[in-house]
Amino acid sequence: PESMATRIRPGSAVQITLDSLGSSFAARIVEIVPAADPASRTYTAKVPLAQQGLKSGMFGRGAVALGTAVNSISVPKKSVVERGAMNSVWVVDSGNIARLRLVKIGRAINERVEILSGLSAGERVVVSGVEKVSDGAKVE
Repeated sequence: PESMATRIRPGSAVQITLDSLGSSFAARIVEIVPAADPASRTYTAKVPLAQQGLKSGMFGRGAVALGTAVNSISVPKKSVVERGAMNSVWVVDSGNIARLRLVKIGRAINERVEILSGLSAGERVVVSGVEKVSDGAKVE
């Protein structure tokens, strides 16, 4: 977006994700087109890609880090229970009892997913066998 254009320069690192190839890799911006798109007010960044299996027209996403790092909570993707549009995780309380907790997820990074809300630092989360857990069950 136009508001962020001054923070990105040629040489900036980009994390590229190509879902169709199931791959994610690092690259660098080589050019920022100097004119904004008049309809969307966004700029185009050019990133050369030389990955195996790429074909013209494939869809991909590029992520550029623009801010400072913040502490966040992340959990393994396999620990997130998806039911329709709702996401949750099994939290184990101090008495080793499992409780289902609704969470709001953020971006996925490798095999982990960021938790934006619904979970506090230090809480214990079930990371394997989530399909076998039930609310109120004792976890050992």
